[in-house]
Amino acid sequence: MYGAGKKGQGKVDRDKVLEGLRSLDGDRALKRLLVRTLGYEAEGGLVSGDSWPEELDGEPELFATAGREGRFAVIRTRLNTPDKLSLTAERRTIERLRDRYPYALYVFSDAEDRV
Repeated sequence: MYGAGKKGQGKVDRDKVLEGLRSLDGDRALKRLLVRTLGYEAEGGLVSGDSWPEELDGEPELFATAGREGRFAVIRTRLNTPDKLSLTAERRTIERLRDRYPYALYVFSDAEDRV
C-alpha cells in the first residue's frame, strides 16, 4: 500500500491505517490519519458557495489534499442534525462540490461530530 501524499513517499503501514480507521473519532483523528499516516497535505480553508443544503452546519472544509498539484481533496462537512446523517443532504452537497473537486473523498458527520 502506498501513500497518496508527498512525492516519493514509501509504503504506508497497513496496520497503522487500520488502527486509524478504527479509532476515527473526530477531526483530530481524521487529520492524523490523513496527514501523518497517509502523507496528505493538511489544509483548512472553508469552501464557500452560494446555496448549501439547509441541513449543513456551516460551509464545507477543504480538509486535506494529495496527489499531483493537490488534485485529490478531502472535503469535511458537518450536518446540523444530531444522531443522524442525511443521504439527501450529502448528495446535494456533493453535487455542488463535484465540479470544483472532481477527485475527492467527502466526509460527513452529524452535529456531534460523529463521522
